[in-house]
Amino acid sequence: MEVANLNVEPREAKGTNQVRRLRDTGIIPMNLFGGGQDAVSIQANYPEVKRHLEHHLRIYNLKLGDKVQPGYLENVQWDVLTDEPLHVDFQRIEMDKPLDIQVELALLGRPKGETRGSAMIRDTQYLSLSCMPASVPEQVEVRVDDLDASDKLLAGDIKLPEGCTLNMPADQVICHMTEAD
Repeated sequence: MEVANLNVEPREAKGTNQVRRLRDTGIIPMNLFGGGQDAVSIQANYPEVKRHLEHHLRIYNLKLGDKVQPGYLENVQWDVLTDEPLHVDFQRIEMDKPLDIQVELALLGRPKGETRGSAMIRDTQYLSLSCMPASVPEQVEVRVDDLDASDKLLAGDIKLPEGCTLNMPADQVICHMTEAD
């Protein structure tokens, strides 16, 4: 995974009105938290942040003055009407220590059981993984073509990207097929 560089500054604006005015000037409010340190309110150039978000980047080197803090993109608050980012939260990380993260699971293909009247039920959208920051996958893809009536896919059955380990019970059901009527 690519590590993005992002220039950030301390943020003084607090509260709804001040933050709205900040956004109007092309600045996006952010927070940096975790790592046994106090949370810090920061801000960055909106177009730069939006460009990084469009590339689905999750690991950042946040440059605050002469210091660089690695951060994991924890959460983005989106405007429901315009689909524009309103606020971003970063978690402090160390590049030489594994992260415990939730990664989106993409189920690919059409289960053969569907041709016989069965239906696939998805039990979870995410996999819980542990991996080094440089190995964080954007998503994990799994082919489900071979699932037949009454089959199920377990977390332990999924081939994980290199450098990732499962951080959830191997017998947790990811998806299952219902019986045909």
